[in-house]
Amino acid sequence: MIHESAGQDKSAALAAICALLPLPETVNREEVRNVLLAREQLASTAIGNGIAIPHPRSPIVVGVTQPLLTVAFLRQPIDFAALDGRPLHTLVERMLSVTTTVKLRGGAVLAYLAAAVAAHRQGRPAPALN
Repeated sequence: MIHESAGQDKSAALAAICALLPLPETVNREEVRNVLLAREQLASTAIGNGIAIPHPRSPIVVGVTQPLLTVAFLRQPIDFAALDGRPLHTLVERMLSVTTTVKLRGGAVLAYLAAAVAAHRQGRPAPALN
């Protein structure tokens, strides 16, 4: 979980988050940001209520053996072209390894995200992601 992430716009916010993702040192973070921005050009990943779930259009190989989910709370809301027009305050970045099959029920992921956002608002750490 990332608190007070920087970024005045979509590109800068994604760059700031990519710099902090727990990825191997060999990963080109600029390329990861470029892939995410390319996806954003197709259509915004903002889902409304100030939340976006940026992800690549196709799987990318980043050398992780387990799926990663990072929740980033932005220092200031930014325009992310959300359908509801609300500025973005939370980014949920997911990196899935190509070799790992992830079978999560949508409700489990959404329940975790709801708990993480609630914990952030109350000044508590996010629950463990098991």
